[in-house]
Amino acid sequence: MVPATWTGEKIILHFGGVYYEAEIFINEKFAGRHYGETSPFELDISDLTTSGEKTNLVVHIFDNLRSNMQGGGK
Repeated sequence: MVPATWTGEKIILHFGGVYYEAEIFINEKFAGRHYGETSPFELDISDLTTSGEKTNLVVHIFDNLRSNMQGGGK
């Protein structure tokens, strides 16, 4: 839930890194995509949320090491 006191504030999601591809959805709406391993990224989700209401966050992670199209090892 986004606190009601956050009305008018920017709401930023911070990720320290996602291995390998991430798709983020807020309330069933596409919020953004990121490719990489350990690089941090952030998304401004202010326009996808409403203060004082529940917010549904879904993060889809794709990792396909067997394809030989992405680097392996950490």
